[in-house]
Amino acid sequence: MVAENESSVELSCITFSDCLREVNWEEASTVFELPPLGRQKREPEKLKRAFEASYAVIVVHDSGKLVGMGRALCDGEYQAAIYDMVVLPEYQGKGIGKEIISGYVKNCLLKT
Repeated sequence: MVAENESSVELSCITFSDCLREVNWEEASTVFELPPLGRQKREPEKLKRAFEASYAVIVVHDSGKLVGMGRALCDGEYQAAIYDMVVLPEYQGKGIGKEIISGYVKNCLLKT
């Protein structure tokens, strides 16, 4: 039995990457529409350009399926801001968002 706030998704093949080469931007656009706080239509080409222009990016896959992603902007010295972080609803509450944030921090520290 699964509790009301838990999902039955198993996290056996989750991968985190800062590489955008493998991103299917049509799929990414759909991922942004599904979470309840998002529900924003993102045009795939604009989404791609926004991520490519970002200081740090994290892409999360589960067995090849895009389940989350996000990007951060940074001036390289003092300030950074997180934009467009999204995790599919069925993967929320499993620590994926925390790992995305950790990835931003690591990427920003390595680049400064």
